[in-house]
Amino acid sequence: MRVLIKAFTQEEVQLLDDHFRYYNPEAYSHWAHYEVIPFSKLETKEGVKEVLDHLHSFLQSEDYVATASILTKRFAYYIVTGILVPMSAFDKAPVLDKKQLQLIRVDEDKNWFPKFKGNHESVTSPGQHSREDWVHDIAEEIFSTIVRPVFANVQQVSKLPMKTMWENLAIYIFWFYELFYPEFTSENHQHIQQDFHYLVQSLEGEAFGEKRNPLSYFQQQDCLKNGTRMRKFCCMTYKLNEQSNYCRTCPNLP
Repeated sequence: MRVLIKAFTQEEVQLLDDHFRYYNPEAYSHWAHYEVIPFSKLETKEGVKEVLDHLHSFLQSEDYVATASILTKRFAYYIVTGILVPMSAFDKAPVLDKKQLQLIRVDEDKNWFPKFKGNHESVTSPGQHSREDWVHDIAEEIFSTIVRPVFANVQQVSKLPMKTMWENLAIYIFWFYELFYPEFTSENHQHIQQDFHYLVQSLEGEAFGEKRNPLSYFQQQDCLKNGTRMRKFCCMTYKLNEQSNYCRTCPNLP
């Protein structure tokens, strides 16, 4: 059961903007919009190929699979920070109207870091109903109707392995829920940890279109001294171009 409430507060939007590249209309509506990608464009193989071809050129990439990995890393980052973070930190989640979800590039940074424009004017809350049921419904909708279809299209267009894409998502979930949330908010720490346990341990693989929850598979990795988990599979970013390097958590690090 979800209770529809009005919106994120401007303070919440600003907080997301300060920490996570969230599109704050009050700050960016008058900036140049160099590129706007609706999430709905990623629903088709043709749309994904168009986005990948453009990104491949913009990044001056030398490897199409590496370009695809960059796209899914950015996509995963925005799924986590634009939807899961406010769900856990604010007890608010944007209604997942894909027509309202966009990536908007407001600068010419060649590393390609667009802003995420969420549906912050129409959000839900658990209200007086079961919070676990609310989290389950949101997580199932995110992974089954948004993430899995996009990953499937990227795989078909680029041949990027699905296991790499799931880990591209997992690294950001672990980063926020294990490491970053105390810097983001001093409230709702109990809910944040409960949500993390649910997403990684309790959510069935069916929600991801998999036999088992892929997030739990990646939780077994060793950590660096700062708590960052080592990757199980290489994201292939080092293949992007001559300026690219291995990630410090890469399993293939020389």
